[in-house]
Amino acid sequence: MKALSKHRVIDMALGPNHSAVLVEQGHVYTFGNNQEGQLGLGNTKPRDAPGMVKQLYDRSISVSIFACIQVVF
Repeated sequence: MKALSKHRVIDMALGPNHSAVLVEQGHVYTFGNNQEGQLGLGNTKPRDAPGMVKQLYDRSISVSIFACIQVVF
């Protein structure tokens, strides 16, 4: 994936509908379905390529476990 080619991936969660990637700098990238805005990109457009979650840009994320799940009610 070109958007991540310059980054070292630390962790990722791959779900059936959307995925999240944590890179070494502590930034989070997401992609996939986005009907409810679950990618955190400020819209509800689906993404084929990873987009940086800008709301988390100022924060250094250091978690080692992600989860991308779908909850059905």
